[in-house]
Amino acid sequence: MRRTRGGRVESLDTSHTGRLWIRGKPLFAKAFKRLARLMLVISPAVKPKAGARRCSETFTKTAWQPACSAALRCVPAVPRPPYCVLSWQYDIFSGFTQSTIGSTTTHYPDPGVASLSWGSSTGSGQSALVVNNPSIVGASVDTYIGGGTPPAALPYLGFSTSLTHHNHPITGSSLTSATLRAEVSLTPTAPAGPTLPTQITAFDIAFAETPNVNNCSFPSSSQCDDIFVLLGGLLNQSFQYDAGDGDGLLTYFVNIFPITGGVLGTLSDASCAAAGQGPGCIGFQTRENQSTTLAFGFTISTEPLSVPEPGVLALLGIGLAGLGAMRWRRI
Repeated sequence: MRRTRGGRVESLDTSHTGRLWIRGKPLFAKAFKRLARLMLVISPAVKPKAGARRCSETFTKTAWQPACSAALRCVPAVPRPPYCVLSWQYDIFSGFTQSTIGSTTTHYPDPGVASLSWGSSTGSGQSALVVNNPSIVGASVDTYIGGGTPPAALPYLGFSTSLTHHNHPITGSSLTSATLRAEVSLTPTAPAGPTLPTQITAFDIAFAETPNVNNCSFPSSSQCDDIFVLLGGLLNQSFQYDAGDGDGLLTYFVNIFPITGGVLGTLSDASCAAAGQGPGCIGFQTRENQSTTLAFGFTISTEPLSVPEPGVLALLGIGLAGLGAMRWRRI
């Protein structure tokens, strides 16, 4: 207890009422909170959107700055985890917009065609490259809060485009290159938010129809494997999004990887050369007289995720790789 110049008593009484007394009057809990907010320079709370949940402490936060009162000394505020988007709806439309078969290049109007076929059948049909799911509408994926290994199951696994190569013995002209177009939109659903700008991305493909001989010039499991090469392979991505809840731009990480079918990876130098590409090209080989499907999935997380095979995964990514309008960056 302390007596002031004016004779009034100021005291901090914790033994009886637990209240703070100033100038002989009790300072109630509500007023005390207001005082604490000023003294500690705690920013006013922003009411979160319905369905919002705070992310982990390690979530990347870029835009929160406390406001200081001119009459008080600034004290750094205690950091708090921001709110993050817990669920997203995604729509994907994909198709081939260009192909070169032999010496003939053909362009197809947007959104492209779902399949390309070439050559004259020798009894099993033409060879073909097919987009199995050209339209994915209203699908959803949840944000994985944390890091580690990508979850391989719903609701944290989103399904992206899958490609199938039907490899049949043929004669005549064959496919040498193609362009796959992906149109992608992403909408926050928990909490709800506006659809992000649609982004269109083109993926260039080189293809080698190999002769069916015993002695291949590259490692092969059949006589001889055909070679599919993805030009300009994609790395894992990140993007930033402002949910409008006062936390500013938050960073999300996207991992894209094969979930079934053939293995997409770094081919041998000999295989790259057989496809007319330099060493270290990314692609896969398909056995003769078989159909090979590559299905891709993706995750959205609050921290970077590790992948089982760094040289193999996160390279095609038709599902979310086109969201450049949301400040994508390589990681």
